[in-house]
Amino acid sequence: MSYLSKFWASFVFLTIVISALFDSAPSKADIIAVFDENEAAFVEAAESGDFSELEQLRDIQEVKLRDNSVDIFFGGYGFASATSYYGIFYSADGSIDAHAFAPSKNNFVRNGSGWLYKERYGDNSFYCEPLGHDFFYYEAHF
Repeated sequence: MSYLSKFWASFVFLTIVISALFDSAPSKADIIAVFDENEAAFVEAAESGDFSELEQLRDIQEVKLRDNSVDIFFGGYGFASATSYYGIFYSADGSIDAHAFAPSKNNFVRNGSGWLYKERYGDNSFYCEPLGHDFFYYEAHF
């Protein structure tokens, strides 16, 4: 095996190992379970406008207030152009395109229980699924 082949084999192996170490996203089922188990807290946060208490819930890493939505971030993984983010977002008007990563709602197509956007000439995608009370599960892949 040539030096260059060994280098690339080592590089790929280390990339996989490092990616596995930094995989910090719970599964879709786990994220939805957090919402289901704490639905009253989510609804109260939406009604009061104070989402800070949600950061204390299991698996939630960060809550970001944005112009048109609230991003309840559960985690992500990847590197550069192969990055994924997972969480829940709240949209006061129930709009599926309120999240900062979401495209215009005209670009979504129905997919299972939710809506999916896939970039035409790339690998970017955004999926969201309603959970109730204007909260949505989301996945963003870049």
